[in-house]
Amino acid sequence: DWLDADSYYTITNKTYAILQRAHRLSGFDYVFKVDDDSYVNLTMLADELANCRAYKHSYIGKKLQSTAPFRDPSHRWYVSPLIYRRTRYPTYAQGHFYGISNGILQWLMERGSLNRHIAMEDVAVGLWLERFRISTKQSTSDCITSNRFDAEKCNN
Repeated sequence: DWLDADSYYTITNKTYAILQRAHRLSGFDYVFKVDDDSYVNLTMLADELANCRAYKHSYIGKKLQSTAPFRDPSHRWYVSPLIYRRTRYPTYAQGHFYGISNGILQWLMERGSLNRHIAMEDVAVGLWLERFRISTKQSTSDCITSNRFDAEKCNN
């Protein structure tokens, strides 16, 4: 079963399955993806979300812009030009942490078929949102998440 396989080539499908499951739930404002080696500063995240409350459609995280696909077949994040022809990815939130509002989630899932052939799920989410002209909101603090937690820098 593809949900049990653990590789970069299954992460996008796993993410899509999780978003489908979340779509059937109710009573939440955001769904977040956080890597298991990242830390989340919940106080700063709460402050960030308070700033986003005015927007029903929010996609937050560390914004990456104009990054190029890896074309070397030996690279772990290789993307064939047959899968993705463009020379740059759309803006997307970096994969160690990002969140999308329930409004965006509902909107995406109601529109159905989303390309799941890109192995990097963060890029895939950016592509899904670009398709519907939803932009990324840059997190106001680099301290919301880190895979190298710096308590002094990120203390409130």
